[in-house]
Amino acid sequence: MSKFIYKFNTGSIIPRDVWDEASADELRLLTFVMTGADGYTQEEISSACGLSPARTKSALALWRESGIIQKSEPKAEPRETRSPKVTLEFGESAVRLGTDEMTSGEVAKAIRDHALKELCDDIALMMSKPMLNQMECMQIASLIEQYSVSKEYILMLAAHLLEDCEKKNKRFTTRLLANRVTTLIEKSIDTVEALEVYVERTLKESSAFGEYRRTLGIWDRALTKSERAAFETWIDVYGYGTEIVGAAYDITISNTNKYNLKYLNRILSAWHDAGVKTLGDVDDYLEKHRSESAVTAPEKTKKKSGKASAETPLYSEFNSEDALMRALSRSYEDD
Repeated sequence: MSKFIYKFNTGSIIPRDVWDEASADELRLLTFVMTGADGYTQEEISSACGLSPARTKSALALWRESGIIQKSEPKAEPRETRSPKVTLEFGESAVRLGTDEMTSGEVAKAIRDHALKELCDDIALMMSKPMLNQMECMQIASLIEQYSVSKEYILMLAAHLLEDCEKKNKRFTTRLLANRVTTLIEKSIDTVEALEVYVERTLKESSAFGEYRRTLGIWDRALTKSERAAFETWIDVYGYGTEIVGAAYDITISNTNKYNLKYLNRILSAWHDAGVKTLGDVDDYLEKHRSESAVTAPEKTKKKSGKASAETPLYSEFNSEDALMRALSRSYEDD
């Protein structure tokens, strides 16, 4: 039985309707055939692209009917099968078609449906483009082929990334989408439900982190790991908004004359331990601390040139470590 050779018809133009309907497998096959000027056998193509014989046959039929690929007599000498880089980028889909029970035409149609052409159209619409180019289509198709993620998953993540890019005045690309999917899959965020939780948390953190940045005046640089960890604690553990954080920041600046994350974090930690929830609670906490300081302070600190010292300011004398030591002293004074 003769082994026919299939090669790219140089100078041919792909009809737009054929391009729009082409599946990920068909695009992958076409890309591989284009890499060899001498052409390949059907078996070589099937092996290199990771396709079943039925899929290979149907894809070849599509491109031959469109005049994109030529079929010729077998070569005089066999050649080694070359596996291009694209083989490593696009693996066989976890969802396999029952090709043994389908004709080649039915397989080709099913593959085109599986490629989710509407998905590429939706992504192109998000990007304000009439259609995606070949590379962009391949990047979207790779998400389906490699990870078997759903159309809803990709669209939800694309919408989230697009909004984030617009806020940061950055360009949304299919490569960014593909890279983010890879990152999320590695973190086991591989379902629509898990993605919803991720998006909700990301939006919450983005909003809260932005408010914290404005309050603390740190817009001109990226957050440090310590700042991100502290912000997450303030959000998830303490539940503090910018009003509480701002009050603690005022005390920090008053006592240290600079932005000091450790000092600020100690204040908020002390307030959380004391059950502080509102600005009213902050005032009550500071008033109580001021009264306790006045009672426990040594007599000599109250006198200066024979006169009593001025009343302790509400914020400037706050020192969480000093307050802790006095509290421990009073707790153990009976001993």
